[in-house]
Formats: sequence, C-alpha cells, structure tokens
Amino acid sequence: MEESTINSSILGTKEYWENLYQQEINNYLDHSDPGEIWFGKGLTMKMVKWIKSKSSQLLPDDGDQIKILDLGCGNGHLLYSLYQQGYTDLTGLDYADKSIKLVNQMASDLGIVNNLKTYVADVLTLYKSNLIPERIKFNLIIDKGTFDAICLNPDLDLNQVKSDYLATLEAILFKGRSFFMIASCNWTKDELINMFTKSSQSFLSLYDEIETPQFSFGGSKGNNVTCLIFQRLS
Repeated sequence: MEESTINSSILGTKEYWENLYQQEINNYLDHSDPGEIWFGKGLTMKMVKWIKSKSSQLLPDDGDQIKILDLGCGNGHLLYSLYQQGYTDLTGLDYADKSIKLVNQMASDLGIVNNLKTYVADVLTLYKSNLIPERIKFNLIIDKGTFDAICLNPDLDLNQVKSDYLATLEAILFKGRSFFMIASCNWTKDELINMFTKSSQSFLSLYDEIETPQFSFGGSKGNNVTCLIFQRLS
C-alpha cells in the first residue's frame, strides 16, 4: 500500500502550542475559561462513556486503579472529565511547558492535585528517556489529536514519526491487557489501522471504534473525526 501523507502546518510546531497555551493561561486567570475542547465536548463525552463501559476489561489483574495517560493533554479537559467519573490515577503529558502549567493550575484550583501527575515531555523521544520511571506503565493511553499535530510538523520525517511514536507506546503500555485510544481528523480509519497494526514493529490490534458523525460528498461517506481503540497483543 502506498504510504499516506499529509500537508505540513504551523499546528505541528511547538512554538504554536506554547503561544496558544500562554493565551489560554491568560484567559483562565482573567475569566476562569479553561480554553478550547479539542474535537468538541461531544467526542470527549463519548470517549469517557466508552471507558466507563469497558472498566472491567481495563482493570489491572491486581485489582489496582486503572492507570490512564492523556498523551498530549493540552488544557487537561479530558483528564478532568475522567476524574469526575471516578478515575483517580491520571497522568497528563505534553511537550508544551505552558500546557502543563495550565493543567497544574486548574488541577490545584479543582483540588485534584493528588490524583493527577503531569510531565513535560516529547512523545517521540519518551521511549528512550528516563523521565517516566520504568515502573510506571499505563492500562489506557489516549491521544486526542496529538498524533495529528505531530504529523503536521514540517521539520519531521513522517516515517520516523510513526516509528518513534510506536516505540513510546510500546514502552509505556502494560504488556497484555492494555489499550490505546486515538482520535484523528487527519487520518482515515483504514490509514490508522494500517499504521498501528500492519507495520513491522506493530504490537497492537484493532479492538473497537467510537461512532462519530458522518458526512456525504459525491456519493461517498466519511467521518470528520475517526476514533479507534487498539489493544496490546503481548
């Protein structure tokens, strides 16, 4: 199959996101406005609902709390939504320092600091760093647009991006019963399946799909956003 490509964009640069989250910090401090909800509140609610419905499958064998990582957590809205549903072992990671500053400020104001860990880190180098201790693995990793943004970076090689991203997932997902949820507006369902299940280094299989709104054009149907869940094979 021919390798898919997408056009580069300023949305793929760290500078863009640092500037954006500085604006969101200012808005939050001035007006208590947490900022934009990436892909909308409706998808966030569907993602949280899916997680709630699969809690028994996500629960670790030792009966401990479900460990959830929001990979590219932005302003932390998804993490707060999960906390409101009773999830208390939550981690947010973003390469934009201002993003994590905003998340920490909001977590402090909401009184959930003890249930939320945050890291400033680049997902593409995380697998070869010691930022997150070796003992920390996750039952569920969620990406709500982060892979999209990374792929838009004009200075990165797309094939290397995919390889490094998969290496990080492999390093921090529990072996066995663990899951990876991704929402994308840049890649189709078939493209995501191809990237995450058919590469030589793949360790994932398609597990489920969250229904998202469809559009019709020229007799064909598609989705503005695709949301898939993959399970770790081993």
